[in-house]
Amino acid sequence: MIKNLVIVGGGTAGWISALYLKKILGSDTDITLIESDDIGIVGVGEGSTPSFVTMLNILGIDINDFILKTNSTHKLGILFENWNGDGKNYFHSFGTLHKDFDYLLNNRMVDTNTAYSHIGMLMNGGSNFEDIDVSSQLAKDNFSPILKEKINDVDTSLNYSFHFDAQLVSKYFKSIGIDRGIKLISDTVTSFNQSENGDIKSINLSKGNSIETDFVFDCTGFHRLIIGNLYKSNWKSYTNQLKVKKAITFQIPQSDDIKPYTRSIAMKYGWMWQIPLQNRIGCGYNFDTDYVSVDDAKKEVEEFLGYTPTFGKELNYNAGVYERVWINNCIAVGLSSGFTEPIEATSIFNSISQLWIINKGMLYNYDEKLIDFYNSKVCEMNDAVLDFLYFHYMTKRNDTIFWSEYKNNTIWPNSLERLFEKWEYKLPIFKDFENHPFGLHSWLSVAIGLDYINTNLFIKNYEESNKKQIQEKHMYIKSSIENVLLNSYYETEYLNKIKNG
Repeated sequence: MIKNLVIVGGGTAGWISALYLKKILGSDTDITLIESDDIGIVGVGEGSTPSFVTMLNILGIDINDFILKTNSTHKLGILFENWNGDGKNYFHSFGTLHKDFDYLLNNRMVDTNTAYSHIGMLMNGGSNFEDIDVSSQLAKDNFSPILKEKINDVDTSLNYSFHFDAQLVSKYFKSIGIDRGIKLISDTVTSFNQSENGDIKSINLSKGNSIETDFVFDCTGFHRLIIGNLYKSNWKSYTNQLKVKKAITFQIPQSDDIKPYTRSIAMKYGWMWQIPLQNRIGCGYNFDTDYVSVDDAKKEVEEFLGYTPTFGKELNYNAGVYERVWINNCIAVGLSSGFTEPIEATSIFNSISQLWIINKGMLYNYDEKLIDFYNSKVCEMNDAVLDFLYFHYMTKRNDTIFWSEYKNNTIWPNSLERLFEKWEYKLPIFKDFENHPFGLHSWLSVAIGLDYINTNLFIKNYEESNKKQIQEKHMYIKSSIENVLLNSYYETEYLNKIKNG
């Protein structure tokens, strides 16, 4: 039985953990969050994935209230710009919520054979894969995912997430947490008192107090105060695959027509993010300091924008994760458990995925076998995310030494290498990604966007299919997408609507 649970660290990871644990543990467990005003949070304007929206719903948080109080905008996906060095873009969307809008579904079942014939038909005619992706079509014209009138009993046509101000999100969750009975202590942790078996029994604070605890969540971000510094968990580096390790941040003005997607722009030595909030666009340039200095990276940003922005925080990181994120009576969540890089907004995604593995019974009745199971699941998730992120860098771009040397200076994950060998002669199958953090649609979006798919296999699939049936499906999906476009709010229009009540 856990009577007293303490979360060390605030920020998004800390407060989401607190709210989720409060929900699953109820009134049987007192939850305290220790947050230091001196340390602050990393947040530089962030994006998320659809699991974030699901978590908001699980926690009973009103979506529109969240949007208004956190400066949020909808996120339909990510536009990858010039990653092959040919000036072309591709869109990684989050997929749809209804079979009528989904090229992968046939009678609510995944039907890759028909889907690939459909894609083959587009390729054969010189059309774009994104022509049958409703998210891409909405994003192109700056529509929100919210429908003015229900279509087929749904008021949103697709999966979506949010861009938000991380500082405001932390304050928002803090307010809700306190209202729901989570105790907040504003202080700095100085040390831990442990039992003979290594469990943390109490936590000492700078103001002289000591907090007793039965279980601890480490949400201390890059400080990695407990799992890293106290328990010294083994570090698993991902730097053989992910080479960018520094980000310089800045902001640019928002336009009158807000884009409901993140821009990911390939630069000379890495890539730039642009995350649209309601009143500004949060930006950063992720790059490899082995190839370019901070000053030269800033000059590249200035050349791209055509003016000099006000630069903000500089973030340093090395991609990697802890092999064991649950040790004794402590679980690390968020940046304290590891970090890959920002390219697909996987930090909050990983935090939420970690929390969803946990249930009340696990925390009340854990043993070493269960801890090993949990650590194994988290490791599998982290390695699978690594595969997907590394895949983004397998581009044809070679205009700088960073890009031309990337493949030669990195080591392919074995699991990803096996997939690529298979794709040379065989189309991807649903089971390849059935339990993967990123599903088949995500992999197809990047693979087709980077021209890493054998186009002839798709076209052959189409040539051998019932062409009339495929063409009819295409017309049906196109009609459904047009219906969605006619019935969706523009992003700016929807934000104004909820602001005005």
